[in-house]
Amino acid sequence: MSVEEKIDQAKDIIKEGVDKVTDNKNVVLISVVSSVIAALVVVAVLSFFFGKKEKKFFR
Repeated sequence: MSVEEKIDQAKDIIKEGVDKVTDNKNVVLISVVSSVIAALVVVAVLSFFFGKKEKKFFR
């Protein structure tokens, strides 16, 4: 599963959660914020480990 697919899946989960918990706005806000932060951390970690690295050659 690619990063984009995981983000889309997280969006779907958030939408389902919002539909179920529309009465309590604080829970919805905390869930959305934590999901966004988690997605950003995943993207940052993946780009750190699998991003293009500049190769330096020392002679």
